[in-house]
Amino acid sequence: VEEDEVLGIALLVDYRVIIFLSAQGRMRGVLSVEILVIRRIRARKELFASTVKKKVTRARSARSREWLEGKSLLWMVVMRKRIT
Repeated sequence: VEEDEVLGIALLVDYRVIIFLSAQGRMRGVLSVEILVIRRIRARKELFASTVKKKVTRARSARSREWLEGKSLLWMVVMRKRIT
């Protein structure tokens, strides 16, 4: 049985995807991460892109996380780890 575990949230600002993960060290042993890109239009969220699988090697630094928190939320990317 497969189960999804939300690992973190990223923002896409000016067509650049900047990803940060939770700092709890859950990335060890992760083979792939599904990135679901959700576009926020007014009060609605629409699926913007199909699921993309990427290999993740490490979490971003606290500096990147602070930079992201200061930016406007134009896009939201939810990353989920596929657990088997």
